[in-house]
Amino acid sequence: QFRANSLRLEPDSIASANLARSQYKQGKYDQTEQTLNSYLDSPSRQHQSNAWYDLGNASFRLNKYQEALDSYKQALLLNPTNEDAKANYELALQKLQQQQNQLQEEQPRENEQKEDILNRLRALDRMESQDRQQQQRPANPQEGKWW
Repeated sequence: QFRANSLRLEPDSIASANLARSQYKQGKYDQTEQTLNSYLDSPSRQHQSNAWYDLGNASFRLNKYQEALDSYKQALLLNPTNEDAKANYELALQKLQQQQNQLQEEQPRENEQKEDILNRLRALDRMESQDRQQQQRPANPQEGKWW
């Protein structure tokens, strides 16, 4: 009877939640995000909190750590006792920091590679310029003058 009443009260929310769970289990995280976005309008704070939590999980799986953090934060605002959301928030924060550190480490390497490429291009330009100058000079300087 409880299930029948809940279906009568919020059939779209329950269907959306079940669809999102199914998509998540199948690894269809992009589709999960889309489905959960429609579920966020539920009148129940608990359902909203669950939707934000699930949305955070989907974003996390897609390596969208900032979006995951935002979703977990919303879940915690609606349900501050959600220990899973707290734990996942911390994990997403660690992953975001790792991602940012990795980007900072890669930046100097990219700059070095760009500088190396520019140096090679400059060297090729100099060689080409020297070749052109040699081709334009006459082999015997006396032969080149007609006057």
